[in-house]
Amino acid sequence: MKKNVLLFILGVVALFAQPLFADHHEDQGNKKPVMRKNTLYIEGLGPAPFVSVNYDRKVGDFSIRVGAGWAKITDFVLFSYNMISAPIVVNYLGLGNNTHMFEVGGGFSLFYVHMEASSTLTFIPFIPKRQMTLGSHFGLAGVVVIGYRFQADMLNFRVGGDLSILKTDVLMTPHLSVGVSF
Repeated sequence: MKKNVLLFILGVVALFAQPLFADHHEDQGNKKPVMRKNTLYIEGLGPAPFVSVNYDRKVGDFSIRVGAGWAKITDFVLFSYNMISAPIVVNYLGLGNNTHMFEVGGGFSLFYVHMEASSTLTFIPFIPKRQMTLGSHFGLAGVVVIGYRFQADMLNFRVGGDLSILKTDVLMTPHLSVGVSF
């Protein structure tokens, strides 16, 4: 299962990676900012845990994002939590100009979680008690994204909030990212 998920993610990235090698030229007579179509960025929080690396491809007024995130929490006595996730999100960017954009979108995040404990757990922040099953688990969470995107020349900056929906639970997180557009 892990191998199939990894192959799927690599296939999606390869599909959008071809334009990375195309030349981007700015018309010297036109002073409008160039909207670069590819962005590679690091994000804190968001639909992936703690930190993620993402590739974003703009297609018309939309962008398609594929990423990989990782988190590890250990209290050195009772609990260890490892999570790997792969968010895949489509954003609408049609509100704004080529530099300042409002973005809203949705998608999903595939994840793998492994939890271990050396004693009986009664409370873990952000994990409902009914979901504190120890061991390894695969899952899928729905994701809703809303935020502001600033893109000037090669700099890309994003800030906003996300809703991650897993069965009956909803987790609201902020996101902050910085990256390079090409």
